[in-house]
Amino acid sequence: MVELRRSMGGRGKKTSPPFLSHEFIIQNHGDIMSCLLMIVVIGLLFQGTSAFASIFIVPQYNDTFPLIVDSEPQAYYRTGPKDIAAVAFYTIGWITLHAILQEYVLDKLQRKLHLSKTKMSKFAESGQLFVFALYSVIHSG
Repeated sequence: MVELRRSMGGRGKKTSPPFLSHEFIIQNHGDIMSCLLMIVVIGLLFQGTSAFASIFIVPQYNDTFPLIVDSEPQAYYRTGPKDIAAVAFYTIGWITLHAILQEYVLDKLQRKLHLSKTKMSKFAESGQLFVFALYSVIHSG
């Protein structure tokens, strides 16, 4: 049976790349990043780790002071070295969103459209830019 399959030129099972190799990281970067996001979010659930996990989500340098016009105090945020963790967390979030969009939306559309490699690359890039532009418009308005 195996010899028959080999002689007919059938597709064999693809071997996975070695663990933590460059190819492994490239193929699984979305899964790796989503695991990091889940660790931070799970850290928010427990009282002992929520203070540490909130460093990755909430801006750290807020200044609250009353304004002369309003009676309610206003909160303003400054920047500092602790904000690097929040920037890293949101960057990992965008990497995960990019991988999900590529794997579950754009790749499926590309298979249905039967595009050439050049057009496939342009299609994937345009799809990613469209989602980012759509997010920017919604977030700014």
